[in-house]
Amino acid sequence: TRPSVKELDAESMAYPADIVDLYTKNPPFPDRVKELALTITRDAEGGYRKAVAVEAYLKKNYLYTLSPKRDSSLLPLDDFLFRNREGYCDHFSTAMALLLREIGVPSRLVTGYMTSEWNDLGRFYTVRQRNAHSWVEVYFPSYGWVSFDPTPPVTPQKEEFVSSALSRYMGY
Repeated sequence: TRPSVKELDAESMAYPADIVDLYTKNPPFPDRVKELALTITRDAEGGYRKAVAVEAYLKKNYLYTLSPKRDSSLLPLDDFLFRNREGYCDHFSTAMALLLREIGVPSRLVTGYMTSEWNDLGRFYTVRQRNAHSWVEVYFPSYGWVSFDPTPPVTPQKEEFVSSALSRYMGY
């Protein structure tokens, strides 16, 4: 279960050394990446508030698209954050994890699938490639890894596959 907002908000930023060593390191980025992280979180105290601030900033200021423009003269993160400002879940989650790491909040990228198609015959979810997703986990010393999702909500596109009794039976 996810700890409450009150519990996470009260959490200390006294991280174990091994967590800091593994989950706050970044490759070298332009200084403006750290400056952006500091600007986004300037009014936030504690790891939870910083994570929420970065998550909200990305959801509000960037657009979701499966076909983002790309300026190959820039590093991918630099391009996403400062030029094109559009991408898909990998762009959003990578940006959040790296921005948090720039300010010393341990974070990691997680990839998996979101379930949405229930098969009532077999009593399971059908998982398809289009259900692939990535998100971020932030470390809290008392609770471990807690999930955050900086990707803005996406309007579902028309499904190519209509779930019918026959298709559910075939899936079963």
